[in-house]
Amino acid sequence: MKKLILFFVLVLSYTVFSQNETIEIDVKGVCGMCKARIEKAALKTIGVKYAQWSPNTQKLTAIINSEKTNIKTIAINISAVGHEASEFPVKNDVYNSLPPCCQYKNPNAKKMHKMDMKKSKN
Repeated sequence: MKKLILFFVLVLSYTVFSQNETIEIDVKGVCGMCKARIEKAALKTIGVKYAQWSPNTQKLTAIINSEKTNIKTIAINISAVGHEASEFPVKNDVYNSLPPCCQYKNPNAKKMHKMDMKKSKN
């Protein structure tokens, strides 16, 4: 009986852990506000267990339950908050509603952050 219970516990734990998958998605953004918005949108997606976006690499790394979600669903949710993800387009009105420093298509947005970094060092 103990062996049978142990067997079922092992099978169940293998099934639970085998559903986890680490993925990467290209996501456009600029700053810390972008990072918070992108990660929040990813984490609100059912099946996403972990999400971290890097402004340097423009990539979101996530751990997901592959039986509950996929890259396309996460990318659509991120695009819905104004950030182009995995080439899913963003609606113009959503993009335009982003704070000016987060409008990644505007070359001045990156310049704004570089100027802020110089000011904070002085």
